[in-house]
Amino acid sequence: MSHKPCLILVSPKGESNLGGIARLMANFDLTDLRLVQHRCDRDSDEVKKMSLQAFSLVENAKTFDRLSEAQADLRWTLALSMRAAGEGHPQRSLFELDRPFWKRDEPWGILLGREDSGLTNEELRQTNLQVSIPSSTEFPSLNIVSAAAVVLSRWFEATHQDASELRRPLSSKPLKREEDLFFRGLSNLLRDIGFLKSDSSTHVLEDLRDIYQRAEIQERDLRILFGILSDLARTCEKKIFSSGSGGGKKSCSSE
Repeated sequence: MSHKPCLILVSPKGESNLGGIARLMANFDLTDLRLVQHRCDRDSDEVKKMSLQAFSLVENAKTFDRLSEAQADLRWTLALSMRAAGEGHPQRSLFELDRPFWKRDEPWGILLGREDSGLTNEELRQTNLQVSIPSSTEFPSLNIVSAAAVVLSRWFEATHQDASELRRPLSSKPLKREEDLFFRGLSNLLRDIGFLKSDSSTHVLEDLRDIYQRAEIQERDLRILFGILSDLARTCEKKIFSSGSGGGKKSCSSE
């Protein structure tokens, strides 16, 4: 089971930002907020306004004097920063990080720097990886709440649902015997219309299987495909028998 990250804010100043971060954490089911040398009033009306029902995360946030203390119980930390700490420090673009990257089986955290000056080189070097969010070269700097939203969305998608589940309602996969029946019917139809030739039929059918698997077909989808296949087969049969008497059976493709 993968661990959820904690969020570490280094010297946050904006009360609206602190409240916004708390609200984001609640959106993505996170609870561990850590503040290093915070410069804002945690109990202000602005914090309460921006955090809405997630103000308890701010109330329960752990506070530290040094970054080393805030991440002492973690095994791995990621820092968001557009500024390079140095050529030797590991750096990646957010869009280079694949799904397995986010499924970490160890305590870990995401580090966000000061609104006005970001993280120092010394602070960046205390983390395992520096990550940048690709943006416009003319206006590259993101507000920390915006940056947190982008990163937490990527983490949540990678660890909670497949992309296909985000795009469509949950459904059941068809039984393998139903898939085999569909492909037998498809193979017969493609031979009848002359699409499959003996020297290439195996290769084409394998390619069609691959296309089918990449589409992640659900049970309802397969029923629709069966209906299309059945109607095509009936249409071809009508054309075969209406193409003239004598001369034997003709293909749909012969007209």
